[in-house]
Amino acid sequence: MSQALTILLPDVSGRVTIAAEWFEQRDALLAGTAAITAVADALSCDRAGEAIRRLAKAAKALEDQRKQITEPFLRAQKLIKAKADEALAPVGAETVRLKVLVAAFAAEEGRRAEAAAWAAEAARRLEIERQLAQQQAEADLFPDNPMPAEIMVPAAAPEPVRAKVEGVRIAEALTFTVAAEAEVPRQFLAVDPTLIRRYLAENRDRFIAALKESPDWTPIPGVVVKIETKVASR
Repeated sequence: MSQALTILLPDVSGRVTIAAEWFEQRDALLAGTAAITAVADALSCDRAGEAIRRLAKAAKALEDQRKQITEPFLRAQKLIKAKADEALAPVGAETVRLKVLVAAFAAEEGRRAEAAAWAAEAARRLEIERQLAQQQAEADLFPDNPMPAEIMVPAAAPEPVRAKVEGVRIAEALTFTVAAEAEVPRQFLAVDPTLIRRYLAENRDRFIAALKESPDWTPIPGVVVKIETKVASR
């Protein structure tokens, strides 16, 4: 007899709290940074830089709290998913097995239906040709008394009907495998931003110097590369 699946979860609190101290520090920081309305000299620039550093530190402190709070929930989620995947494994395997059987049957039935339709159409055309040949022979025998041409055209073969299976939908689909990547047309290729960023990072100083000399220059044809000033906390 099948049994229920019981999963022992790690201790998960029903309520989480972000320390009030963090909100006090945040509000104090924001009150201080609000006074910085312009950066006009080195001193005000240093003050803004220090404010950025303290704001980033506050953001990291909250992020650390969030990770600590959510860690038990993430462990519980992963554990539940792992157990559910384990329970579903035979269901997935059996589904794949049955789909393979049904697909093979449907494909064979489709081939049979198409073959029957082709055979019927060929027989129809042969019958038309036979009647034409017979009428031509009669016309050759009685050239002075031609008979009006009349052909009994057989009905066209019906379109092949695909197999219908209870509970599932069967349709033809196109799949592909890349056999020769170098031969794939350009329209099916995509630019990889990760590779571009890596290439620029590996040659950062050299490219910056070149762009300062010639802002319209680019190390990658088709890609516009610019120098931007970034500000990040330390």
